[in-house]
Amino acid sequence: LGDPKTGKPQFNLTSAIVGYKRNYMSAYLQANSDPQNYGKLTVLKLPADSQTPGPGQTQTSMTTADQVSRDRNLLTGGNVNKIKYGNLLTLPVGDGGILYVEPWYLERNTGGPNAPSFPQLVKVLASYRDKVGYGATVKEALDQILPAAGNAATDQPGQTVTPPTQGATPPANPPPPTGSTGKDAAVKQLDDALRAVQDAQKSGDLGALGKALEQLQNAVNNYQKAGG
Repeated sequence: LGDPKTGKPQFNLTSAIVGYKRNYMSAYLQANSDPQNYGKLTVLKLPADSQTPGPGQTQTSMTTADQVSRDRNLLTGGNVNKIKYGNLLTLPVGDGGILYVEPWYLERNTGGPNAPSFPQLVKVLASYRDKVGYGATVKEALDQILPAAGNAATDQPGQTVTPPTQGATPPANPPPPTGSTGKDAAVKQLDDALRAVQDAQKSGDLGALGKALEQLQNAVNNYQKAGG
């Protein structure tokens, strides 16, 4: 979080507070965790007549948005995948505005409680006032609700980003590695599968993402067979 007076970043533990038996936010609590102000509590109180949606209401409005619902149905069809939501972040922005950001993960159903499975970031949800943002990255989601805010919130000095080819299709799954070099081949297959998932996430192609996740699961299985 940024200090409202200096604009410098701070490390804070935060919590959104709703009124008793109400769904609207009533206050925002933050505990400073920087050494110089460690333990200092700050409470930002909303006006008594405010009707700012709380975390529960916002979670519902974001996850039931049209595009979000369509993508969720597409990716979870046939019970092959399951959706997992990350922590819902609540941040005060501007003059009384509340920004919500939440990651959205996809995990393949592998058919057994002890089978390995790796949640993968698929989309990012964001909400500000009455707008809902939805994109493959935090930047994309923020730009939909606060134009040009994505760069300011995510760009770091010296950081460069190379966008993936749109609609990129992950390579076909190679056969299980065998022989004395099987483990090394399995590691390479696993690395390739992870890169394919990342490229598919950035491209926004949900069909390619489904194939990439299948490729990743096969790579994990092959790695285990190779003694990984």
